[in-house]
Amino acid sequence: TSLFLDSNVSFFYKYEGITYFSWKDFKLIKGYDIIFIDSYEADIEVYRRIANSCKVTVYVDDFRRLDYPEGVILNFAPDANRLFYKLREEKHSYLLGLKYLPIRNEFIDAEITKKEQIFIMMGGSDVNNLSLELIDTLKDVAIKKLIVSNDVNIANNLKKYKKVEVLHKPSDMQLVK
Repeated sequence: TSLFLDSNVSFFYKYEGITYFSWKDFKLIKGYDIIFIDSYEADIEVYRRIANSCKVTVYVDDFRRLDYPEGVILNFAPDANRLFYKLREEKHSYLLGLKYLPIRNEFIDAEITKKEQIFIMMGGSDVNNLSLELIDTLKDVAIKKLIVSNDVNIANNLKKYKKVEVLHKPSDMQLVK
């Protein structure tokens, strides 16, 4: 298994063997069995090169961003069938809905208790600083806000807001808590 990541945020604290790259310089050798791609930035030519480099390509897609080459489309939104994939193409297999949600055991087994707070997690990185915009928009909401950030600069900027707790590069157990 190889993990390629186009990011300026380092995840070496959590994962080993990551190859960091940029889409504009992306090169790929042929011969992979399966490639999963999840990107908001890669263009259709990158997707075509990836599809030609492996036996099966799995496109992780939140909102039907592109007309993908032949492969598997994975969208784990609860309403993916109704919103995005009413019409299906024969060139694709579809894995749609919550039963395909990739989730770690720590989260499946967690005993969740509701608290009066807002929990915000933007995924692996927040390249557009949306965390800051969200917290600024919610600054007058009196409820505690708990926000996850992997970027040290964003995390430091978020700490200036009242009623905001920042989890910077949290472990799985911290997230479950």
